Order: sequence, then structure tokens, then C-alpha cells
Amino acid sequence: MGDQYGGQGGQLQGQDEALVGNQGGGGRSAMPPVASGLTLFHFAAGCCVAFGGFYGALYCIFGEFQPVNVIQQIYLGLFGVLLMILDTPTQGMKCVKEYREHMSKYIHLLTRVVGKGITFIFLGLMTWVSLMTNDVSVFLPVVVGLYIIIVGVVTTFLGARMSKKLNGLRIALQQAGQGDVGGYISKYDQAATNKAAGLTKNDFNSMFQQTVGGTFSDSDSRAIFNSLASDVHKTYITCEDLALWKDGPFVCI
Repeated sequence: MGDQYGGQGGQLQGQDEALVGNQGGGGRSAMPPVASGLTLFHFAAGCCVAFGGFYGALYCIFGEFQPVNVIQQIYLGLFGVLLMILDTPTQGMKCVKEYREHMSKYIHLLTRVVGKGITFIFLGLMTWVSLMTNDVSVFLPVVVGLYIIIVGVVTTFLGARMSKKLNGLRIALQQAGQGDVGGYISKYDQAATNKAAGLTKNDFNSMFQQTVGGTFSDSDSRAIFNSLASDVHKTYITCEDLALWKDGPFVCI
């Protein structure tokens, strides 16, 4: 399969990746790897986690001295800081890009919409319970914790809905060839503007529209490519990526 699109295609793909690397800074996109429409809400939720954790830690030190709970609250605050960095609206800071790249590599759960949503639900509950049990406040657990939980629930719902919509294309590709690889390759050839490099976001949208009907927004496409593309820049979905996804299990975006 690789030979079918090899040869000159490898050189074209290398040129395309070099171009993306120069534009993205450090070889990766500067935008958060999940749906950008939720970025500000995720950043605010991360701020709430960090605030709840560090505020609780200070209370456990200077209010009622609880050294064990201090460790838990600091852990919660540091986790909130990580989420703030991942979804910070500031795109130009070099340190932010570097930390984001490391998190995208080592904490891949947070780069998935469903994964991040479940994480926010867990952290929201943890913030609520820790502040309530430590008698830090009655108002803070409700306002801070509830907001984080709501963001997590909405994010999980949107990710699950997007995953179900995307799964419709996977089923259609499975049925297209009735086990014959020519089925999905034919649809790949029709949609790809550069067969050697792979499907761009516009190409993937075109294939989805022709096969299933409907399109994905730019933020949804970014989340999909983050989940399916093997390309380090998350710019292309290759024919091999398409085959692995088609024959694999249900994928949560």
C-alpha cells in the first residue's frame, strides 16, 4: 500500500511537513489540540481548579493545620496549572508551546475532547469534596466545583456526539468495499488533493460529505486529526491511517 503512494510522494510529504513545521513553531500547531471553541471555557475551568487547590492549601496551612490535606490541595492546584497551560489563549509564548508539546506527548488523554471532559468532571468533584470536607468554605465548593463539573459534562457530551458522527463514516467505509480494500481507497483517491501526502481537513470534510453527508467545523476537524493522524504535525490523514481507523475499534475523539 505504501508503494502505491511512494516515490515522489515521500519528497512532497517531507516538503509539506517542513513548511508546517516552520509555520507552527517547533514543528507543531500553536493552537490547542482540542476543539478551540471550548478553549476559553477550559482555561477558566483550569483556573478554577488551580484556585480551589491553592486556596485550600493555604487554608489547611494557616487556618486549620492539616499537613496531609495540604499535599492533596497542592496536587490539585498543580493539575489546574497544567490545564491552564494546555488551553491558555496566549499563543506566542515559547514556554507555553513547549509545555503544551510535552503534555500532548505524555498526557495524551488531555488532548482528546472526551478525555478532557472526563478529567474535568473528576477534578470538579475532587475540588468540591476537598473544599467541603476541609470546611474551607460553603460558597466556593458550589460555585467553583459546579462550574468545573458543568464544563466537563458539556465537553464530554460534545466529544461523544462528535465521535458518534465520525463513526458513521467509519461504518460507511467498511461497507463501501465489502472487505475489498478498493472501496475505501477509491473514496480516498476521490477526496485527496495530494494522494502522496494524505487527506487535509478540507479533503476529509469533502469525503465525509460525499459519503455520509454533512461537514465538521474547523475545531472539530482539528480534534479529529489529533486523534486519527499519525503525522506529528497532525496535518494529514494518510491512506494507512484511514485503513487502521476503518478496521479498528470505535474511537473517542
